[in-house]
Amino acid sequence: MLPYNKKLKKLAQQLRDNMTDAENHLWWKLRTKQINGLVFYRQKPIGEYILDFYCPKEKLAIEIDGSYHFAGDRVEYDQIRDEYLNSLGLRVLRITNAEVLENMKGVMEKIETEIPLGPPFSKGETRTKIPLSPPFSKGETKKEKNKHMKASPFVKGNREGF
Repeated sequence: MLPYNKKLKKLAQQLRDNMTDAENHLWWKLRTKQINGLVFYRQKPIGEYILDFYCPKEKLAIEIDGSYHFAGDRVEYDQIRDEYLNSLGLRVLRITNAEVLENMKGVMEKIETEIPLGPPFSKGETRTKIPLSPPFSKGETKKEKNKHMKASPFVKGNREGF
């Protein structure tokens, strides 16, 4: 079991309520299990840290880094943090805000490369890729999606073609 600091629970809740644009953008992809059907948590406390995103099945932490992560003491802090998480058996994937906001497809591919498609999770459970975009446009229903297609005379209730 991973270490958990109860004192970080309230802060994690606040961070979930105030996510950055990049975090929100990625969360909309992760929350709908669009990467091999995997469950991700956001702002997950582990040890003395709060991870931006965490996939327990794959032991994968995803950190979205703003520009301040690349200057001064923050670089060393992130390195210490990553080493600690690695010591717990977690892999850390760092992605920049710019990558998320400007190249979501590339980010999703980068995350997928961190997740091996090996054997099923457990007996009877298989890993399948879910498409990057939903099957319908926003607000579109199955009926609306198919209205541009020629109706089949074999569909029950269809009188077209007879």
